[in-house]
Amino acid sequence: MVIYEVNLKVDYDIYENFQKWLNEHIKEMLVFPGFISATILQNTENSPNNDLCVQYKIESIIFLKKYFDNHAPKMRAEGLNMFENKFQATRRILNIIETIKF
Repeated sequence: MVIYEVNLKVDYDIYENFQKWLNEHIKEMLVFPGFISATILQNTENSPNNDLCVQYKIESIIFLKKYFDNHAPKMRAEGLNMFENKFQATRRILNIIETIKF
């Protein structure tokens, strides 16, 4: 199991529209094989806050690599075309070592 994390810094003037678009974008992402769920997080350290984090839970790195090879350019282009230079995205991949529940 892996987490594909996308950290977003969104300009204030597009934040509301961006968030609406992001919800639809995530629904499209979850159709891809191996994508299990997504969580949207907001950074609480800064106020007012325009930082978002999306964490996709994916069955394995194999499914994520297939996404990168076959779908990532198109999916990334959608946001870039709609919002041009109004947001920044950084990404990282986290391998789940263990989940501990109480």
